[in-house]
Parts: sequence; C-alpha cells; structure tokens
Amino acid sequence: FTRIRFVDSTGIIHTLATGTAADTLTAYGLAAAARGNLAFTDSPNGAFASRIRLLTPQSTFATVAGGAPQPAPDGTPARDAWFLSPTALAFNRAGDLFVAESGSCLIRRIGSDGRLTTFAGTGICAEAHTLQPAAGPDLPPPSGIAVDSLGRIFLLDSFGNSYRISADGKLSPSGFPPTLGSARIAIDSKDRVYLFSSFAGLRIWPDGRQEVIVKPPSETGVPPQGFGPTSID
Repeated sequence: FTRIRFVDSTGIIHTLATGTAADTLTAYGLAAAARGNLAFTDSPNGAFASRIRLLTPQSTFATVAGGAPQPAPDGTPARDAWFLSPTALAFNRAGDLFVAESGSCLIRRIGSDGRLTTFAGTGICAEAHTLQPAAGPDLPPPSGIAVDSLGRIFLLDSFGNSYRISADGKLSPSGFPPTLGSARIAIDSKDRVYLFSSFAGLRIWPDGRQEVIVKPPSETGVPPQGFGPTSID
C-alpha cells in the first residue's frame, strides 16, 4: 500500500502514514500547509475521480473534499464536490487549498468556508506544445501548481511549460525554461521556484537568477548528481 514519507534536514526518511487493507491510499499531488497539515488526492477503490484528504501532524485522516459523483459548480460544499482528475494541490499563506483539475483544465479553490470556487480557467482545455505555452483564459491540462507569498499561482502543464496566474486569475507565460516533459513545481518560503523533471532540478530566484541543483546524468544509467540536505536553505 502507498506510504506518505518525508526527508528531514539531516537526510533521514520518516513515514507519516501507510495504507491498510481497510483504508488504502493512492496518494498523489501532496501539498503541505504552514500548520503541519498535509493534503493529498486519493482515489478510493481505483475510482477515476478523486477525493481530497488531509493528514494531520497526529497522523489522523480527514476527507475535506470529494463525495457523491456530481458536477461541482462554484458554491458547492467541498465535501460534496467531485473532481475531474485532480493532478496537483497547493496551499496559499491564508490556508486556502487550490486544486488543479486536468480533466476540466480548471484551478479550483476551497476557502475557509469549505466551499468551492473557480480561481482560473474556463472549463475548456487550451492546446499547448513544448516551447509553445498556451495563451488566453483557457488553461492547458495542468500537471503541477504552487503558490507564492503574493498569492500568485505558478502552473506547469503536461508539456513542461510553466505559467504565472495572477491573483485575479489572468494567465501569462512565466519565462522559465521548459522542463521538456513531465515535471513538478514547488515554491519555498523565500519565493524561490523549483522545477524538477525526471533527471534534473532547477532553482529560480525571485530576481530571475537560475541555479541548477540536480544535474542530468552524464552517461546512460548513471544517477544524476544531486545536492546535500544542508544546501537547500
């Protein structure tokens, strides 16, 4: 069964939760909140549409979104919502949870009142290609999202293009180099953006400076060169 684990600042791996026969986990798209809660998508019994669950620092679970299979218009209580292939989650500083739905090409927000609103996207998927970011109000299928301290969302599409979405939902290219395939995006407390593809990692500072932190392998079959646990801060 799936386990949820983390690596501490000394490089030690810890297990936070493990699925059981009675409560299986198919955790994907994890996001950590400031208070220590961890949100993740979970597909019970292999269902296509996923629920969103919360793992507390006490290792207890709570389902915060995903109920009966029904359309989820704005204003729907999150517990009754149904998401179309949620691929990524992110918290902002206020504790709102953002959900990227690749099936509908929408970014949804679950606020403190527990209700669902649309943050960005029209429900129509835009076409994008490698080195050709999509333009306009329609979003390409998202594969990753992250939120900075200003409330801006950074989105990564399935082709490796990245975008900025302003606080009012407007989409624009980020200017970051494409990851050329499936990748993940994250933002730290200093608003530094991290782009991780299968064999490389890039850190981008708010002033635009870029730093390679995981290099691609120099030879086939040779693991990439990474960074030590103390060089992240």
